[in-house]
Amino acid sequence: MTDNEKHKKLNFQKKILSYDTSNIMAKELKIEDWGEPYEVVKMAEMKITKSDQKGTKAALERIRKTGKIKNNNDETLFAALSGESIKKLLNGDWTVAANIDQLFANAIEPWKFEFKPNKDNRDLKERKYLYSPINSAGKIVPVKITVFVYKKPENGTRIYSGEIIDHEIK
Repeated sequence: MTDNEKHKKLNFQKKILSYDTSNIMAKELKIEDWGEPYEVVKMAEMKITKSDQKGTKAALERIRKTGKIKNNNDETLFAALSGESIKKLLNGDWTVAANIDQLFANAIEPWKFEFKPNKDNRDLKERKYLYSPINSAGKIVPVKITVFVYKKPENGTRIYSGEIIDHEIK
């Protein structure tokens, strides 16, 4: 798949979807959305396992201290981690937390979603939902990564959370 074909494929939809459909939409993803199946299987293998809690905490702190991580599918998308982000990630799946840099690097943003109306969104320019493949119990499933893009440039772009969606990608 050429870069141009991949770019077109990532522009799934221009319409802004309802805020409460991001998990449902994850079930629409196909393995080819990230590339060739053999590439995606390799991409979905994580470097750090959830049993390595010390490594997980160290990886998150390293990301926080070194600054921003880059998304490979959007050359302009960089994100940082805050202390709150780290807490949120550690309250979820530890494999996701430990490998958030790899997952973010491989993530795609196939859809845009509206803001949740009952949340305080006044400081946010955008709330992004990105999806990345992960091998979970021998199946390739999507991880949904929530990213906050703040209105004030000095507040930047931050990864807020990451969660495994229980749906095998085929």
